[in-house]
Amino acid sequence: MSDLLAAAPNHSIVSGGAAFRSRYLTDLGAKWVVWIGGLGVIAALLLIFFYLVSQVTPLFSGAEFKSRAELTLPGGGKTLYAAIEEQGEIGMRLTDAGKVVFFDLASGQPRAEQALPLGDRSIVSVAEVSAERGQVAVGLSDGSVLGFSQQYDVSYPGDKRLITPSVSFPDGEVAQPFMGEAPRALV
Repeated sequence: MSDLLAAAPNHSIVSGGAAFRSRYLTDLGAKWVVWIGGLGVIAALLLIFFYLVSQVTPLFSGAEFKSRAELTLPGGGKTLYAAIEEQGEIGMRLTDAGKVVFFDLASGQPRAEQALPLGDRSIVSVAEVSAERGQVAVGLSDGSVLGFSQQYDVSYPGDKRLITPSVSFPDGEVAQPFMGEAPRALV
């Protein structure tokens, strides 16, 4: 039995064999990997925190705005109804004289103008029928109603967007009888 013990290799930690050195180096490497990984997580959390602070800080400062140049609306008269097309480039206004005036929002220059077929009547009230379809109804002084739609045709001549505004009359250019007297309001 003493021969068996004598033939067995010495694997004692105290003796400092090759197996101990291998285990020690693995332990040391794992310690540094965990330490660097932990620092990386802390650094990532700090960066996220500073990013969020930089995004939220402006919410607590005062509002700031720049005034734009005032623009005089083309077409004259009193504005009864105004709208802007979906691209935000062209405005439309309906005047008390029955003119539908389309104008460039950036410069104020008129783009198109069309008079509504009112005859000897005047506009008494205006109501938006459908904002999505740009439909508007005007109540006239004889109690009739005239409906029209604002349309914006988009084309691309020379690879540049061109918006062409126009007015159409879905129910015809003739006012429809509605009331026996002038309306006070359609809504």
